[in-house]
Amino acid sequence: MNNEIPRSCFISSFNIRSIHYSWHSMLVLLALGCNPNSTRPPQLAPVTGAVRVGVALPPDLATQELADQLVVDTFPVTVVRLEDGYLETPWFDAFTGTATDDRPLGPEVVRLRAWIDPGAPQHSHLTVELVFRPLADPSRPERQLDQQVPNDHPAAIRLGRALEAVTARYPARIGH
Repeated sequence: MNNEIPRSCFISSFNIRSIHYSWHSMLVLLALGCNPNSTRPPQLAPVTGAVRVGVALPPDLATQELADQLVVDTFPVTVVRLEDGYLETPWFDAFTGTATDDRPLGPEVVRLRAWIDPGAPQHSHLTVELVFRPLADPSRPERQLDQQVPNDHPAAIRLGRALEAVTARYPARIGH
């Protein structure tokens, strides 16, 4: 009887250790990639139906370009966080584009938020929501009441023009 350990056992052990070390390496890299100092609102993801487009700009420049274009198209952008790729407006009158203290109820009062995330090198993905609250329900968190405005809404049409202007100036290559 041979007391030697077959070579295949060493290879299996090595592979398992490699996977183990690779898994830990991935966790470390993920932790390093997270920015604990981000000023994006926590637990806030775009609503269903938010518009997503790609541009050939890094996230900080794409954020500034989008903010500038939205202001040109009468969106009252008040928060621009270049380092986080985030911007937003207060609730505003959908027809005049002016910020309002009116209760955000119905399609006449809307709010815009945008998340700009890295894509391929020197490219970004812009995800933009334009929401309204169709009803008031004190039993639900306010965020759950937000809904994307329909495509034929006047503010959605202005948003479409703004996004077309940005993507025309900085078109992303297919697949980015």
